[in-house]
Amino acid sequence: MGSVAHEDEQALRFEAAAVPDGAFPMQVIMQLGNQRVLVVISERTA
Repeated sequence: MGSVAHEDEQALRFEAAAVPDGAFPMQVIMQLGNQRVLVVISERTA
């Protein structure tokens, strides 16, 4: 994820800061045991 986002394993969440324009939607593949899960992260609009 580089310098844009990081994973907080204890809190079970991802955090992002200073995300460049056009970065979303972002797809992340997570390995959970023997399963792979695709997570799509999109920008929230107010």
